[in-house]
Amino acid sequence: MLNKGMVYATPFVCNAKNKNQQTAFENLSLIHAVLTKTLTYPEGDHYQIINIDTTSGPSLIDREENSQYIYGSSFTVTWLWR
Repeated sequence: MLNKGMVYATPFVCNAKNKNQQTAFENLSLIHAVLTKTLTYPEGDHYQIINIDTTSGPSLIDREENSQYIYGSSFTVTWLWR
């Protein structure tokens, strides 16, 4: 249950998949760079994102039989419930 006025930290996982290993890694790295360097985050009537931190940077998870590389990473989003 959410309590108004409380700050929460929520983990998120982000994946990238591409036949080109460098493309998968660079795109996922770009997502991390943009989200963690942003100074103004979205907010609504009942929430405000305070910060986004990288928990685990992009790393190779697997290569599928169809030759697609899978990269994974994770974030922690810190937000306020109003």
